[in-house]
Amino acid sequence: MIKKIHTIKHLGVFENYRADSTLPDFAERNIIYGWNYSGKTTLSRLISYLDKEIDIDSDYGNLEFDVELDNGTHITHTNRATSPCKVKVFNSDFIRNNLHFDSDDKIEGIKFAVGEVGEIHTQIKAIEKYIEKARRIRENNQRFIQEYGQITAGYTAVARQLTELLNLGRSFNRANVLACVEEMRNTSLQDSVIPESKVEEVKTTAISQKSGSPVQISPEPTTKYIALLNNVKTILGSVPAPFNDDILLSSDKELYDWGKTGWKLYLQRPQLTKCAFCGGEITQEGRIKELNAYYTNEAAKLKSRIEELKEYINNEKQLFGSLAWANRSDNDLDTACRPRYTALKQKYQQVLTNYLELLTKLIEELDTKYNSSLFIEKKIGAIDDNANSEMLAWIEEVKQVFEESNTAIEHFNERQIKAKESYKKHYIARYLIDSNYEDIEFKKNIEEYWGKILDETIKNKEDELKSLQDKLNSIDKGRDEINAFIQKFLNREDLTIEVTTDNYFQLKRDGRVAKHLSDGEKTAIAFSHFMVMLKSLKDDNKLKDYIVFIDDPISSLDANHIAQVYSLITSFFFKKGLDASNPKRMCIFSQQLFIATHNFEFFSFINKASVFNGDKLNHRYNITRIGKNASAIKNMPKCYSDYNSEYVYLFYEINKAKEIRDSLAEGEIFPEENFYTLPNIIRRFLEIYTLIKLPGSKGEIDARIKILMGETNDLKILHNFSHFTSFERVTKHNELLSRLPDILDDIYTLLNKDPEHLKSLLDGIKD
Repeated sequence: MIKKIHTIKHLGVFENYRADSTLPDFAERNIIYGWNYSGKTTLSRLISYLDKEIDIDSDYGNLEFDVELDNGTHITHTNRATSPCKVKVFNSDFIRNNLHFDSDDKIEGIKFAVGEVGEIHTQIKAIEKYIEKARRIRENNQRFIQEYGQITAGYTAVARQLTELLNLGRSFNRANVLACVEEMRNTSLQDSVIPESKVEEVKTTAISQKSGSPVQISPEPTTKYIALLNNVKTILGSVPAPFNDDILLSSDKELYDWGKTGWKLYLQRPQLTKCAFCGGEITQEGRIKELNAYYTNEAAKLKSRIEELKEYINNEKQLFGSLAWANRSDNDLDTACRPRYTALKQKYQQVLTNYLELLTKLIEELDTKYNSSLFIEKKIGAIDDNANSEMLAWIEEVKQVFEESNTAIEHFNERQIKAKESYKKHYIARYLIDSNYEDIEFKKNIEEYWGKILDETIKNKEDELKSLQDKLNSIDKGRDEINAFIQKFLNREDLTIEVTTDNYFQLKRDGRVAKHLSDGEKTAIAFSHFMVMLKSLKDDNKLKDYIVFIDDPISSLDANHIAQVYSLITSFFFKKGLDASNPKRMCIFSQQLFIATHNFEFFSFINKASVFNGDKLNHRYNITRIGKNASAIKNMPKCYSDYNSEYVYLFYEINKAKEIRDSLAEGEIFPEENFYTLPNIIRRFLEIYTLIKLPGSKGEIDARIKILMGETNDLKILHNFSHFTSFERVTKHNELLSRLPDILDDIYTLLNKDPEHLKSLLDGIKD
């Protein structure tokens, strides 16, 4: 049971509430009276939050409170999760959360549901909407599944195309393509794609007949350029010793060569004594001796070396000019190697030209040495010898082609099988890549994954929907009890509730479907449901464990129904004979009861009820606004209990405020903080007073005052009634507070026009 609310922070008008030390502890039965917007509903929310099963409104995320229970335990915002309190609260939140209307059907009358049934209807609608949306999503998210299906459907065409390309026969079909796709799944598709430059070669191998014969590779040709270059460099750097020169022979190379040839001939024929050309005598000691000296000196030897080296270079040129490797028939090679060899043969012409030019440059260097710089050391000029590297590279490429051809011819059958497998994978991989297979398969898998989840979710939701619909089938059980409470509540037997075919309630008046529900009827229906809920706990003997807070159950009801509500509450919650030690004592069924109201007449009924009098288990409190964001819980003023008439009580409050105002010294400020609710009191008093004086008037309060005072009056109160009609709005309320001293004078000016009525009011509030 709740003993005391010590503090409340950041909860509506209880921005920073701290209990007055003189405020009595809450009792078993508590009455709370306060004007609208004073904080009664806010207080009921706090009480509901003591039940840990109730979610705190997100608007109060920074709520702080300290509530003490009768056993000394303090429940706060920090330990609320361990609260032992069980609470049932009826307030505007309960009405809003438990009265559910079927807004889709306005023709057949208002259909509604209450409490759990309403929640079930809401849940059913939400689930049906969810299922519909899930099915729509399921149907609309098949794009990649369909595209994937189109790709796999193309496997048949791929199998047919490969069969035609590779002569695979009828045994190769869609299943073989699918198996190949599965085999490639462990690697990237790109890994199975043959480089563009190799595609035709692999395809040719795959479809070719065995041909060609092994090519003899050894001996492998190679260039002698480096050796020749080094010899040329040596000769160019050689400088022979000087000698007696023969100017005629030395000045003309042809004569030099001619003379040398003749010299060698005469050395071989020593018997000759005459020149075969001129007939002159030739002696061994004469011309032959001179030629011996001339042609055997160092210069002559160097010239001979030059001639020999030039011959070697020319031999190199002749060798590569008729190189056998560049002149083989293409048919000598394996079919797959022929295109490469043909290309290499075509390339050879340029490679040979470049190489011959390089060799020619060596010869030119030797000729220069021979003719003009025999006795001068010479270095070779700049030579670009890339032609030699090109020739060596060409030889290596041809060698590789020959080796591949020989291997291919030797292993033709195995190679062809491998080529067919390679080309099949290449062709299938190319088809899949062009079809964007991997991306589509990935997205297809996602669609299937979420599709499976959606299918499972839809099934679960359908099961949940069936369970909820089964629950609704028992709705008739609660109809009679709710009917009984509504009729007690409104004291009308012409109102009944029927159950519709779709398991909603429908209100009928005199057997006819109600097209509209008044606010009072809505309150009656919601409160009847609340009482049925409590009755269920009461029947199970569990209500004794609950704190019950009832906030304004008579909201929007006229005075004729207030007594009925009072009677319903007292008869439900209280009964004699529950206390064996005192059978005549009126005991309460719940653990603790709070009844809050803004209606003075209802308060008077409850206040005077025997069940709220006679022992210490009853307490009365007043909630009042003391500021824009501040309300206070106070002990009930004695005057509230002294008057059975709301009208007299209102005048008591107005007169008290006037006496305080009149007692103020000059310049002293009227204590507005003590009369924050006074604008409400004044408005209600004037409303009752003007209706008493003019019961047939249909106008607003200010219009009735004008009638009573006449058109020519200067009451300041008339200038403020536009505020009075919406006084609950804080800004306007504050404006009225600042005008209260003048308004109080205006009220007495109005009442002085009826002195007998004023005297009777003053007599009525005397102690």
